[in-house]
Amino acid sequence: QDDQYAPGGLTFTIRNQSDQAAGFTLGDDIKIDTDGFYQDFFVKEILFNDSPATGIYSTATIVCNDLLGIMGRINVVNDSLTQRATIDQIYQEFNSLLPTGTGIQKFGDGDSIAIGDTYTGSVLNRLNQNLVTEQGWLGLYATTCALISRSEMNDLLPATVTFAREASGAY
Repeated sequence: QDDQYAPGGLTFTIRNQSDQAAGFTLGDDIKIDTDGFYQDFFVKEILFNDSPATGIYSTATIVCNDLLGIMGRINVVNDSLTQRATIDQIYQEFNSLLPTGTGIQKFGDGDSIAIGDTYTGSVLNRLNQNLVTEQGWLGLYATTCALISRSEMNDLLPATVTFAREASGAY
């Protein structure tokens, strides 16, 4: 089964004839602002394309992942997980492993139970397993991964839904 939630990415290319890429290091936080909505990405790699001779056409490509991409690179080995509600298990067991300044925010503990076991794998893989069980929702904003249990999703739905043939609601 494919992961329900896969990492997002950001890739951009800059001129690098005067070593502009030196301003970027692995793990740097790149903040994208779209009309007040912030999405953070973290530098994963820097690819250099140096042109010969004067280097006037040299570039550097900055490759970034979002917080889910970081979770996919955090691996645990024989981690003893406590049986808990699905979302609470992710929050309690893995929140402290995320980089400083990032985190998990939970809305509800979860309406299903995640088994307590010994787990080896990535944080993102376990998050996907628990969310498939929970049938909840995940959202990323800024440096936060929000996990919403299915019983808390009612707050996201409109009070009424009208199906009509016209945009005005008339039949």
